[in-house]
Amino acid sequence: MKIFIDDREDEERIELLKSDPFFVDAIITRLNTGDIVVERKDLVGIATEVKTLQDWIKSCRDRQIQKEVLQMKAEYPFSYVVIYDDGKKNDAFIKPQSMDAYYGNLVSIIQRYNVPIIVCKNDKHFVSCVKSIV
Repeated sequence: MKIFIDDREDEERIELLKSDPFFVDAIITRLNTGDIVVERKDLVGIATEVKTLQDWIKSCRDRQIQKEVLQMKAEYPFSYVVIYDDGKKNDAFIKPQSMDAYYGNLVSIIQRYNVPIIVCKNDKHFVSCVKSIV
């Protein structure tokens, strides 16, 4: 099994993952799609798109998340979106209309694209969640 992390990922997120012994051998490289990709001999592959709460709201506003999900699904039969609170959220950034976009996109991606979305409450839960996906 090989785990790949996109080299465009936030340095803190890469360090967070690599600090766990499970991800110590993860390969940092440029990925076509997804932020974390797993390749195993018995599977075609697994891709995970990772978003902090603020990333999620921004990607909902500019509709980037739909593009990312469709691209992941085209390349990987097993695709996930993981949203987590990195402790840096700005409550002023998350306005009522943003909440409509937040939940509307959750429902759309789960129902229309059939991609599971997992919401984690902090860094520790995020790492544990990604390990479970792998």
